[in-house]
Amino acid sequence: MENLDLTAVARMGLILAHLLAFAAAFAAVAFGDFAIFYRRRVNIELLTKAANGVTLALIALWITGFAVILLDTRLDLALLWGKPKLLAKLTIAGLLTINGIALHRWVFPLFSQPQDDPHRAALLPAVLGAISATTWVFAAFVGVGKAVAPALGYSGFMALYVVSVAIGIVVSLTYIRPRLAAQMLPPEPVHTILEMHTRQVLGPVGMDYLHSHGIQSADIATDPVTAVGRIGEALEGFTPEAREQFDRLAHATLRKHDLLQAA
Repeated sequence: MENLDLTAVARMGLILAHLLAFAAAFAAVAFGDFAIFYRRRVNIELLTKAANGVTLALIALWITGFAVILLDTRLDLALLWGKPKLLAKLTIAGLLTINGIALHRWVFPLFSQPQDDPHRAALLPAVLGAISATTWVFAAFVGVGKAVAPALGYSGFMALYVVSVAIGIVVSLTYIRPRLAAQMLPPEPVHTILEMHTRQVLGPVGMDYLHSHGIQSADIATDPVTAVGRIGEALEGFTPEAREQFDRLAHATLRKHDLLQAA
């Protein structure tokens, strides 16, 4: 049995760790997208965990990548400059890091509260999100791009990257920005939702029915919890099924607005 090349074994282990870190980063990015788009409101807790996961994976990518470069080149700058694919990978990794910092600092805080102008507020998340998604995919392309590296060179890789980012931004502004803006809309007032529930149960005459029982829109807006009880009593006289349906809808709304304890 021949002696093992410990350097080759170490390099193999680092490459494996590098690939696992890249896979973990992709998974964390997917969870981040899920946190943003799955529900009517952004799940800030899940988004924070996903962002932290991406950060840790990116740190692991830098550590393992730098270690492989150290083994391969001994940090010989002349040798580094002769490897366009490696230079492209370093550039893409640097851009990913800068973009990630920008996302943490300027984009994620926008999701923590409703925005007065959601369409305008969604511009930066749409652009930086497109850059992030495109850059991660392009990083994978560069990683497996050994066959095209001689033809592209560093300038070719970067030109292709710029075109990819431009396309990604156009697609994001067209299709993703409206969805992001919808996630940033101010919440609908509770009394408006309760009035809508009344119309869901009774149809277009729902509010007329409440008015005939002395329940006005101002009453619902002033004290929605008490109004739910009064509306339920009024609907009981209509049909028990109507009250049951309204109570189910109204309690879900109160729970969503943290008002159920007061009921």
